[in-house]
Amino acid sequence: MTKIDITLGYICEKHTEEIIKYYGSEYLKEFQYVIDRNWIGSIKKEGSVAYNLKHIFKFNINKNSGFNKNRWERMKEKISEEFYKIPGSLLFEILKLVITVLVTYWLVKLGLANELK
Repeated sequence: MTKIDITLGYICEKHTEEIIKYYGSEYLKEFQYVIDRNWIGSIKKEGSVAYNLKHIFKFNINKNSGFNKNRWERMKEKISEEFYKIPGSLLFEILKLVITVLVTYWLVKLGLANELK
């Protein structure tokens, strides 16, 4: 539950009291402002962080960045991670094998088609 609370930006009453006691209510207010993600602003308000990310840097702020990925996004990420672990020489050999199989298939099919005529 703690991991979910952190990602949601939830501070329980006990910890709220401790933060106020040790750091003060102004610190809690500023901290809550950050974890509530109010600082990012709106994509419609020019000059806000969200606006700049979307319009200037062409960053898709609506894209799921990790916590709520669906099965397809997790699978794509895993495949791409594993793909980069494969040595280049192995990839080259696999590519040669695939081309060889395709050319052989094509030649056999063409040869059989000519033989049947």
